[in-house]
Amino acid sequence: MDFIFEKDVIVDGHSDIDRAKKFIEKIQLIHQTVQGQLENSQGKYKVRHDKHPVDHQFQVGDEVWLYIRK
Repeated sequence: MDFIFEKDVIVDGHSDIDRAKKFIEKIQLIHQTVQGQLENSQGKYKVRHDKHPVDHQFQVGDEVWLYIRK
C-alpha cells in the first residue's frame, strides 16, 4: 500500500509517513498470522473428517433433505 501525504508532520519524533508504514506492516503481519492459523485449522478439520468417510449412495429419483443457510 502506498500512501501519499501532502505534509510530513513530525509528532513525538516520528513522522506521519513512518507511523503509516509501521501501521501497514503491523496489519500485514496480523493478516499473515490469521491466514496461517486458518490454514492450520482447516488442515486439522480435513484430517479429522477424512478419518471417517461417509459413503452416500444416491440414485436418480431419490428424495433428499436439503438445508441451505445464507
